[in-house]
Amino acid sequence: MTRTSLLLSTSIALAIISLCVLSGLTYYNAARVHHTEEHMAHSIRVREAALELLSSIKDAEIGQRGFLITASDTDLQPYRTSVGHVDSNLDQMTQLLQDRPARAELMREITAQVEAKKAELATAVRLRQEIESVAGLAGTRAHVESGTGLEIMDAIHETLGELIAEETTLTNFYREDEEERASASKTMILLGNLLAISLLVVAAASAHFDRVKRDQAERKMAVSSTELQAILDSAADGVIAFGGDMGIRRMNPSAAAICQCDQERIVGNSILRFVPDEQRNAFLRLMEEFVHSNDQTRDHSGTALRSDGSEFPTEGTISKTSVDDQPFCTFTFRDLTEQRHGLAAIAQWNALLDQIHDAIHVCDMNDRVTFWNRGSEQMYGIPASDAIGRDICELLFEGMEEPWLHGKESVLAEGEYAAELRQIGDGGREIIVEHRRSLIRSRDGEPSGQLVMNIDITERKQEEARQRRSQRLESIGTLAGGIAHDFNNVLSPILMSGKLLQRGEVNLPKLASTIVSSAERGAQLVHKLLSFAGGEQGVHDRVALPGIVQETCDILRHTFSVDIDIVVHADDDLYCVRGNATELSQVLMNLAINARDAMLLEGGRLEIRAENVDLDENAGGELVPPGKYVKISVADTGCGIPGDIIDHIFDPFFTTKSQDKGTGLGLATTLGIVRSHGGEITVDSEPGRGTTFSIYLPTGVDETSTRSSVPPVIADGGLPAGHGETILLVDDEPLIVETARVVLESSGYIVRTANNGADAVALYHNAREQIALAVVDVMMPGMDGLETIRALRTIGGDIRLIASSGIRFPNSPILEDVSGLLPKPYSDEQLLTAVARALNTSPVKTN
Repeated sequence: MTRTSLLLSTSIALAIISLCVLSGLTYYNAARVHHTEEHMAHSIRVREAALELLSSIKDAEIGQRGFLITASDTDLQPYRTSVGHVDSNLDQMTQLLQDRPARAELMREITAQVEAKKAELATAVRLRQEIESVAGLAGTRAHVESGTGLEIMDAIHETLGELIAEETTLTNFYREDEEERASASKTMILLGNLLAISLLVVAAASAHFDRVKRDQAERKMAVSSTELQAILDSAADGVIAFGGDMGIRRMNPSAAAICQCDQERIVGNSILRFVPDEQRNAFLRLMEEFVHSNDQTRDHSGTALRSDGSEFPTEGTISKTSVDDQPFCTFTFRDLTEQRHGLAAIAQWNALLDQIHDAIHVCDMNDRVTFWNRGSEQMYGIPASDAIGRDICELLFEGMEEPWLHGKESVLAEGEYAAELRQIGDGGREIIVEHRRSLIRSRDGEPSGQLVMNIDITERKQEEARQRRSQRLESIGTLAGGIAHDFNNVLSPILMSGKLLQRGEVNLPKLASTIVSSAERGAQLVHKLLSFAGGEQGVHDRVALPGIVQETCDILRHTFSVDIDIVVHADDDLYCVRGNATELSQVLMNLAINARDAMLLEGGRLEIRAENVDLDENAGGELVPPGKYVKISVADTGCGIPGDIIDHIFDPFFTTKSQDKGTGLGLATTLGIVRSHGGEITVDSEPGRGTTFSIYLPTGVDETSTRSSVPPVIADGGLPAGHGETILLVDDEPLIVETARVVLESSGYIVRTANNGADAVALYHNAREQIALAVVDVMMPGMDGLETIRALRTIGGDIRLIASSGIRFPNSPILEDVSGLLPKPYSDEQLLTAVARALNTSPVKTN
C-alpha cells in the first residue's frame, strides 16, 4: 500500500470513528434533554399543583366566609366544592412528590397544614351553623377573631411558596441544562454533518483518485502492452509464447517470417507443428522436465520446421512463468542458416587468407585482434592463439603507438590508410613493411573494425638501396674521368714543383705557392666528390642550398662535354630547408645526368635555377600545397619526353635506355628523396623542345632566421700564436704528425705526438696536468679516434679536443661536445685557427 493510500484509509477510518462518537454523543444528549424535559415538566406540574392547591384553599376560605356571612346553604356549596378540590389537589401533589424522597417531609408538612386549614374552616362552618344559639355566635366570632385560620393560611403560603420556589429553581436548572445540551447536540449534529460531508468528499475523492489511478494503470498497461508488442515485433530473433498445452498464444513477426506462417492464424495451433516428427517426443520430455524444474530458463538447439516442411537449424532459449497457476513459456530463437553459411564462407576465406604469405589481421575498434592469418604468424613469430584478443599496440607497436593511432584516425576519416613502417619481425629482426589499412563497417554502416595488411618489403627496400648505391656509383663512374683528369692536373704542378725543390731551384716562394694552390684545388675536388658519394641516408639538418647547387655545378662542368653549356641562377637570400645535403646533391646530379643524356647527340643548354616561391592555392596545382618553398628547376634543350611515357618516368626500373646504360631507378630515386624531404617534383616536357624538372622543397622554418649565409672569411693578417700550451697530436700518418708538429712548435706551442690511440691514452695518463688540447684523427686502425676520445675523457682532468678526419665525420654523440672539427686536408692557417679557437673554449669535464 502506498503512503497516499494509507493516509487516505486512515483519514476515512478516523472520520467514521469520529462520526460514530458524535452520533453517540448526540443520542446521549438527546436522551438527556428528553429526561430533563420530563423533570422540568414534572416540576412545572408540581408547581401548578401547589398553586391550584393554594387556590382551592383560598376558594374554600372564600366560600366559608360567604357562608359565615349569609349562613345560607346556597353559599355553603362553593365551600364544599372547594374543599373537594383541596383534597383532589393534595392527592395530586402527593402523587407527584411520592418519587422524591427529599420532598416527603415537606409534603407531610403541607398535608398537615392543609388538614389543619380544613379543620379550621370546618370548625368555623360548624360554629356558624350553630349560630342560633348565643353560644354559637359567640364561638364563631371568637374563632374568627382568634386568628388561627390566618396563621394556618400564612404557614400554608410559606410552605407552598418554598415548594414553588424550589420547583421554579429546579425548572430553571433543567431549562439551562436542556439549552446547553441542545446547543451541544446542535454542535455535534453540525460536526457530524460536516464529518459526513467530509467523508462523502473524501470518499468521492478517493473514488476519483482510485479511478484516475486505475485509468493511469490501464493506460500504462496499454502503453506497456504496446511497447512490449513493439519490442516483440521489432526483435530480430523469433519469439513464440505458448501454454502448458503447447498451444501458441503469441508469435512475433520475426518468428512468423522464419517459420513462413501467418502471425495471426497460427495462434491456437500447437508449437509441435514446428518440431520435426523424430524430435517431438524428445521435445515433450524436455518441456515436461523443464516445467517441473526450478530452472527459469533453458537453452535449446536443434532443427525446426517451416510451414512448407523444410528444416532449418536453430538455437535459442526457453523461459517460463506462471499465469493463473498454469505454466506459460516463451521460446526465443534464431535461424542459423545464414550464420552457418557465413561460418562456412569465413572458414573458406580464412583458409584462403592463410595461403597468403603477407600478414593479414583484423582488429576491432578497441584495437583488439580478432583475426590473425598464418602469414602474420610467420612474419612476427606470434601464434594466432596468442594474438587473438590482445591489443595490437602491445603486439606490434609497443613503445611506438603513434603510427597506429595516426593510422586509425586516417582510417576513420578517409576509410583507408597506407604507410611504410619499421617493425620487429620473427626472431627480433627489424623489418620494413608496407602497411595498408581499410575500415570495416557493420550492416548499419557503423565502423566495426580495421582490416590490416602488412607486406614485408625489407628485401625490396634493401634492393632499392643497393640499386641507389649502384646508380650513385654509376654516376660517380661517369664523373670519374673528369675527376681523374682534374686531379692529374692538380698533381702535375705539385710533382714538378717538388722535383724542382729537390734540384735546388732558388725560386722557393713561387714553387711553394704553386704547391699550396694545387693542393687546395685537390682538396676542393675531394670535398665535392665526398659530398656527392656521402653513403646512406642521414639525419635531416638545416641545409643551405646555394653551396649544394654550386658544388654540383662545379662537378658537372668538370665532367660534362664542352658542347653542353651549364648556366646557374641562385638567389642570394634562398631559404634554408631541412634535409640531407648528400641526398639533395644526388637529386641534382641525377636530373643533370638525365639532361646530359637528352642532349648527348647535339649538345645544348643545361640551366639550373634556385629561387624562393610563395605558392597560393592555385599556383601549386594539385601536387603542391600552398606554402613557402625553395624551387629548384633543372631545364635542358634536349629531345624531350613523349607524351605516352611521361606518366611512367618516375616508375621504378622504367627506362628508355639500353640495359648497359641505365637501371631505371634514377628518377624513382629522385622522387623518393624529394618526397622524403616533404617536397614534390613536377615535370614539363615537349618533344623536340626540351624538359624542365621543378623541385619544390618546403622551408619548414621561419625564413627570416634561416636565410642561407656564406661562412665568414678569416681576415688577412698574422697567424694565431700560442703561449707555451702543450698540444697532443694523435694521427697514424707520420708525415701529417711531423708537419703539424713543426707548424705548432713554430707558433709557440709545446707538442707531444702519438701514432695510435693506445699511445695517446698512455701519454695523456702520465701527463694530463700539462696537456691542454688533443688533436685526434678519427680514422685510425686499431683503437680509432672515437674510442681514443672516449678513453681520454674517462682518465680525468680538463681537456679540450679537436677531431680531424679525411672523410665525412660520423654521426656520433662522442663528437657532440668536442671543441672543434678539423677536416683534412688542412693548412697551417686552418690548424692554428682551430687550435686557438679550441683553447678559448671551456674544457670538457671528465671523470
